[in-house]
Amino acid sequence: MERLAMSAVAVRTIDQRPAPGSMIKPGELIDVLDMALTLSDRRIYNLLIANAWDKIGDDTIHCIAKADLRGNHEGGERLADSIDRLMRTIVRVRVVQDGRPAVMKVTLLSRTTEHDDATGLLYYRFDADLRQIILDSRVFGRLRKEVMFAFTSKYALALYEIGEKRRNLQFRWSEVFDLGELRELLGVKSDELTTFGNFNAWCLKPAAKEVNGLADFSVAFRPVKAGRKVTSVQLAWWRKNEDELRAAFSEVRRHRVGRRARLSGAVGVLG
Repeated sequence: MERLAMSAVAVRTIDQRPAPGSMIKPGELIDVLDMALTLSDRRIYNLLIANAWDKIGDDTIHCIAKADLRGNHEGGERLADSIDRLMRTIVRVRVVQDGRPAVMKVTLLSRTTEHDDATGLLYYRFDADLRQIILDSRVFGRLRKEVMFAFTSKYALALYEIGEKRRNLQFRWSEVFDLGELRELLGVKSDELTTFGNFNAWCLKPAAKEVNGLADFSVAFRPVKAGRKVTSVQLAWWRKNEDELRAAFSEVRRHRVGRRARLSGAVGVLG
């Protein structure tokens, strides 16, 4: 996979302030590998980051109302199950160690404590190594919360975050991803969608439809082959025009019922 060029914003990610209705997510926590979490898990983790942002680099315990997390949870999944998965999940984060590219394995969430009652608080902290990754970060994505909660699949949310990290890069409009690494970045398990045809039909295309219909930028994919085998995928991104932005803004606020039909033409494929 091509290494991502440094963002035009050379200041520390931790010094960025979120605008109303948005959050800052370090790029290192966007391009993570082995993140086989549910859509709800991903949303909850983003809320934990946003809630802790002002002191996220400190060695401290953060707290948030469980109701604030449960209100954004999906279906019958329990909040406690999501927290357990976040604590158990070990992700591989790309870092630079002694001047050379490396992969650090780290847990997404460290120790937690929560009140027994449903109206209580969740207390949580981040691992020291993860905090250092955040402190060292210089690349980030600015996520709109209403868009984050409008997605119906974890693949779409992951693709949205990947795009938000890259959309403001200067002189970069595309990136080629190794097929295996892209699968991991999108959270596809190793035993799922094992052929490119299935991966394209059930992950890439549906995710692109949602991103193109709900975000304020668009994406498109092009398979790259070695012989007859797809070995990598080129992802391109670009800003929407005024009419497209207005349509996306409107769609985010509409009910999910009928969205699939409304977004049926939203898939981009590079020529």
